[in-house]
Amino acid sequence: MVLEVAEAKLARTSAKRVFNRNVKKLVDSINSKDTAALIESRFKDLKQLWDDVQRKHEGYIESLENSKTTYDVEQEDGWIDEMDKVYDDVLRQKLAYFETVEEDQREIERQQEQISKEKEDQIRKKEGDKAIFRAEQARKVEEIAFRQEVENLEEALAAEIDKPNPAASMLETARTELKRQLEECKRVNGEYVLLLDAETAGYEIAWFTSLQKIYSQISKKIGDVIQRKSDTKGNAMRGSTMKLERMKLPQFSGNIRDYPRFRSDFEKQILPELESGKVAYVLKSCLEGEAFDAIYNLDDD
Repeated sequence: MVLEVAEAKLARTSAKRVFNRNVKKLVDSINSKDTAALIESRFKDLKQLWDDVQRKHEGYIESLENSKTTYDVEQEDGWIDEMDKVYDDVLRQKLAYFETVEEDQREIERQQEQISKEKEDQIRKKEGDKAIFRAEQARKVEEIAFRQEVENLEEALAAEIDKPNPAASMLETARTELKRQLEECKRVNGEYVLLLDAETAGYEIAWFTSLQKIYSQISKKIGDVIQRKSDTKGNAMRGSTMKLERMKLPQFSGNIRDYPRFRSDFEKQILPELESGKVAYVLKSCLEGEAFDAIYNLDDD
């Protein structure tokens, strides 16, 4: 029985020695900040060795009791308690290490996320800058086209403004085209402003307002010229009509003998006062009797 006790004690001592060696390895790995996988593996081995120490201790105590050997219970309990403290201390170091590793990993992930976000922001900003540049260039192109239209229209207006019979139709067509170009400027400016921040956009809205002002000014000039032509034409027609009213129109009833005199009077006195479009109408007004009946149903063309 004494031999069994000695063998059990030796086995316990051997288990303790192996356990302590592995404790040192694990602590060294933790202090060296080895990989988590290596530390986890060494702790797993240590856990098995700790279980072995406990079994060997229980075997030793059992052999003492079986041999009826008197032993110091407090001393033996102190031995296993000391070993338990060693294991608990290593366990705390291991847990603290993994908490640090996890925190470091979270910090790394946060940094990586921040870096990724910054890269995405840079990409978005770069793409946004490109979009702004393209929109700004498109706006410049349309502004150049608008100002060229204005220049052409001002030249045409200058050429027509002093004419007694300005080309109103041409001016109106040119004004319509300028209005279309203004709307195109409005469209591209809207697309450009949408890409800007609120403060910058506020300044850029004034760009279109300045073009609107230019259009309004030249549109008014065109309107004045067209109105002047209309007034001149109306005055001319009224003057011609009044002059004819003051004159006594020659009359022709259909008598062939009266025709030479009628024709002479009409060509000398009436025809010079008429516009080409009014000749047929006035001529019809000079006819009566059989002559009027003969052409009554004919148009004034």
